[in-house]
Order: sequence, then C-alpha cells, then structure tokens
Amino acid sequence: YLLYFLPLQAAKFVSLFGLHPKAVDSALDRDRESGVLRVADLGAGPATASIALLLHLLGRKDELPGTIEFVLFDRNASILKDGAALIERISESFPRSRGRVRVRSVSGDLWPALLRERDPFSLSIFGHALNESFPTRDGEPDPRPFRHLFSLTEKGGGTLWAEPASRVPSQTLSKLRDFLIENGIVKASPSSLWGPCLHSGKCPLSSGRDWCHFSVPGKIPGKWFAWFSRGLSKEKEWLKYSYLWMASPGDPNPDRAAPDERLV
Repeated sequence: YLLYFLPLQAAKFVSLFGLHPKAVDSALDRDRESGVLRVADLGAGPATASIALLLHLLGRKDELPGTIEFVLFDRNASILKDGAALIERISESFPRSRGRVRVRSVSGDLWPALLRERDPFSLSIFGHALNESFPTRDGEPDPRPFRHLFSLTEKGGGTLWAEPASRVPSQTLSKLRDFLIENGIVKASPSSLWGPCLHSGKCPLSSGRDWCHFSVPGKIPGKWFAWFSRGLSKEKEWLKYSYLWMASPGDPNPDRAAPDERLV
C-alpha cells in the first residue's frame, strides 16, 4: 500500500490543490491570523492527504506557515502511527519544513471523535472515506455532525472530499453536496463551492447513467511505483477522481461572484 496506493492517491490530492490554489490560499490566510495551519485529515489512513498537502506547500514559492499541525483521524491506530512517522520523516528531510510540522493522531469512530474537537481548523480533508462521511440518526442522514464540522472550519480553506472516479462514490458525493445545501449547512450560493460545481442548484448527475468525475494527466515519480504499475497493468499516465470542495462560510469562493459556464 505504501509503495503503490499512497503515492497514487497523494498525486490526486496534489492535483486538486494545484487546481484550486485560492482555496489553499484561504487556508494559509487563516494561518496568518492564528499562527498555525491546522489541518483535519478525516479517515486519514497513512496520512495520504496530509503528505500531499505538505508536498504541495513545499512546492510553492511563498513562505511556509510558522507551524503546520496535522490532526489525523482514523479507526486504525496502527496505520495512524505509520502516517505520523511518514509525515515526520518527510518534514525533517527538507530544511524549509524542519521543526515546523507536528502531528496529533486520534483513533476511534470518526464522528464522535470529531464532535469532541473544539479548536478551529484551517482545512479539513476526507480522502476515500465516504463510507464514514454520512453520519446517520434513526436510519436517516444526520446534519448535526456536519454543522459541527463547518463550525470548526468557519474560516479557511473549507472541506475537501476526494473519491474514486467510479459511479457510486461520485454520485454519493453529489447527494452529499445536495444534502449540505438543502439542510442549510452551507449557503445555497455558487460561492459556497470551490469545485467542481459552478452552481448551487440540485446536482443533475446524482443519479442515472452519467456521473461527475475527472481525468487529468499525471506522472508519478519513483522506481517502485513504476515497477508495481507495470506489473499490474501499465504505467499510470492519468489521475482519475471525483471530488467535492466546499468553501468555508467565512471565506467564500470569490470567483463565483459572477455566473460561470462549463463546456463539455
């Protein structure tokens, strides 16, 4: 997993951070206010999304935050230990990030653990954790944990979900988007979304034959990744994913102030 799937999934997150740099800027603006870039990695596994964000920040020309704190949530305490060790190893390998990064791991059921959090986050990320992303009450989706999540990300870069490009998880993301808007958890405005949507109306791809997903060209470095890729099928040339990136209520997407259109 660490030699093949982690770099593959991390590359997808790096692609998304590059696709929406203003969302990352909003998270960094939050850091300038508090002095700490605090990131919630929800369903973290071996901290794939956090590692991707750290690499993205290291690739930017602007100054790194004074402190970067990754809070890793997962049911599996062992995989969290691996993820924390990887983040620490990477951060200490670059002079720019050395001494700036800290990690806190929270093991157990995701939503009860998140409900115990009180300090705000600059950005929250769900990576391939959609099975844990829909808290329920009496068999129905429960909006209360989402309200708490968005209260923790009142300002900053918002909340990002990334999932495989297949139909079921993609359409589930569309349903999640509609659920958040219809329950008033986020404002029914295009500025409440960084992407991929250009509108806040009901998603037309939440059911049926077609679904919302993306393929972008990408070259993943590393001899081990290339070796595994050739053995499994062929070297990966495309990154495929579906995603939903909701903006923070206090930091809406400024590019959605005017109507946009997408040509497919």
